[in-house]
Amino acid sequence: MYYLGEGPGIEKDSVLNLKACYAGKTARFVRQIKEVKLLVQSQNRQEMRDLPPRIYNLHIYINRNRLLSDSIKALLEMTQLHPVNYSVKFEGEEGGGPGVNRGWFSVVCSALRDKTKYPDKTLPLFHCPGRLPEQGENMAPLSWDTSLSNSLSNALLYKQRVDGFRACGRFLGLALWFKQTLPIKLCRHVWKQLLGRKLCWGDLAFYNSDLYEGLRAMLNDAKWMTDEEFVEVYPCTFEVEINGKSRELMVGGSQTALTKQNMEQYIQGYSEQLMVHSVSEEMSALKQGFTDIIPQHVLAGLTAEDLTLLLSGGSGHIPFEKLCGIITFVNSIGCSQKRLDQFKRWFWKIVKDMTQAERQQLLYFATGSSTLPPQDHTTERSRDRISITVDIQHDSRNALPMASTCGQRISIPLYRSFSMLKAKLSLALQCLSYGLG
Repeated sequence: MYYLGEGPGIEKDSVLNLKACYAGKTARFVRQIKEVKLLVQSQNRQEMRDLPPRIYNLHIYINRNRLLSDSIKALLEMTQLHPVNYSVKFEGEEGGGPGVNRGWFSVVCSALRDKTKYPDKTLPLFHCPGRLPEQGENMAPLSWDTSLSNSLSNALLYKQRVDGFRACGRFLGLALWFKQTLPIKLCRHVWKQLLGRKLCWGDLAFYNSDLYEGLRAMLNDAKWMTDEEFVEVYPCTFEVEINGKSRELMVGGSQTALTKQNMEQYIQGYSEQLMVHSVSEEMSALKQGFTDIIPQHVLAGLTAEDLTLLLSGGSGHIPFEKLCGIITFVNSIGCSQKRLDQFKRWFWKIVKDMTQAERQQLLYFATGSSTLPPQDHTTERSRDRISITVDIQHDSRNALPMASTCGQRISIPLYRSFSMLKAKLSLALQCLSYGLG
């Protein structure tokens, strides 16, 4: 079992970065992003010096039935790649503001993982190649079936697909630009590609653990086998089959036999071919979209682990103790202290018994984001912090808890029993769009 901050392929001092240096790197990154924003605004003022000042805001209009296609279209049609602010509006819905904005990032991440959310005749952009349970949600670009690209119509579909990856890159970039955490996990080699870092074959452990273990066994066998025994057990050439297509790992690879002397070159070439070269256009478009928003020099010095923490908060794990620190109660109806204490005990009992998925739903219900920031933002402005208020309302058997994601506030009736509170809260969390705004 490997986690992002440990195991094979770990970059030098990444564990130290996670434990000690991450805060410093984050501060540097935020400072450089602010400098880029100031530079962009200064350039805009120069270009518009003979015209009234203009602030570039990104406005995104989405139909939930076309969530992915509308989002991709909006991202590709951005006329200014460094907006000062952004707003999201869902067609036919009244909700708006910071909560809805955060919610858009979350629902798009969810849709990217769901095959049913893609438009007709469109293959999913990503897949989850991991074999271990803890790798099950790690996503990587899905290779296009080359047998489909013979006709003109399928060639156009492929171009649209590559454009979709560029839009996804911009989506990740905007999340960093506006300091939004995403409920998304990418394989380590994808993070490295976004950063322009060199791939190592150990990254395969986070992509396909079975294949990694097989190649590692080959390395171990080479330590005690003779040259003849090794060739007999591993009668391979530098030609492999990936996604139904034969690919040479070097010029003349089909005629080059695998030996103990060249096996490290074979393993590195195989890893690069599988994870990068077989999806080279998709990966290039993803990186291009990402750097459309985030300049490459700002990313210098960051590791895959650092970028994961910046974008995803590290993981979807939400400790009970963390929720205790960010949730406070408001007694709007002025009930007795005894009744208030009883309600709190019930609430905390329910939250403590929740699964991680249910805690993510609770966080999303209250804030529009299902992930926690990577660290306490004690130096950030108050509006950037997560601080959830539970507002206790008058008892109503028929009413469900409601949330204002903009104000990070949950209004819960003072239900008469523990079982009713648990049932009503559970039902409200299942309606993730209920009360959004």
